Amino acid sequence: MDEPRRGTKINIGDNDIYLWTHDNPQIIFPELVTAAEEMLYKGENEKLALEVRNKINNKIRKFEFFVRREEIDDTLAKALDWAEGVEEYEICQRIKNLQDFLEIKSLESFISKSKKF
Repeated sequence: MDEPRRGTKINIGDNDIYLWTHDNPQIIFPELVTAAEEMLYKGENEKLALEVRNKINNKIRKFEFFVRREEIDDTLAKALDWAEGVEEYEICQRIKNLQDFLEIKSLESFISKSKKF
């Protein structure tokens, strides 16, 4: 059995977290997509995707990036925009698969609720 993922950990030294996130979407978005896959296919509501640490004034700060079920549509839309822009077509397909999965689950839920009436 596969070991559960606990999020990728990255140490960025004394770099500013906001500048680093802006300059590194090629790291962030694939991690978000992978975490979204694991979260959705396992039926979870939240998944840690990425943990970024920096050290400013001798203090270590930790920033966690999660994917959450209630925000998944927005997360996938932003990831798809990025992936299309940089021509990462494999990631585009993975995102489309997730969007299709969500649509099917939504239809199944609707049908299930309709049968109760």
